[in-house]
Amino acid sequence: MSPPRKRADTLLVERGLFESRARAQAAIEAGLVTANDKQVMKPSQSIAADAVLQAQPAHPFVSRGGVKLAGAL
Repeated sequence: MSPPRKRADTLLVERGLFESRARAQAAIEAGLVTANDKQVMKPSQSIAADAVLQAQPAHPFVSRGGVKLAGAL
């Protein structure tokens, strides 16, 4: 029997990789999340609950302005 499947964004939050579904969705849309060495393409993608997840944060700022200012400072 195969393991149960869950939404990618929900699974990322449950495992503590992101503090909210919105941040998990942003990372997925930026192409920064993989499940079993395959890129997760959509936040609603159904993946195995026991999948090996790897994620990088989308960016530490609220907007792109923070990224630009960090480079200037």
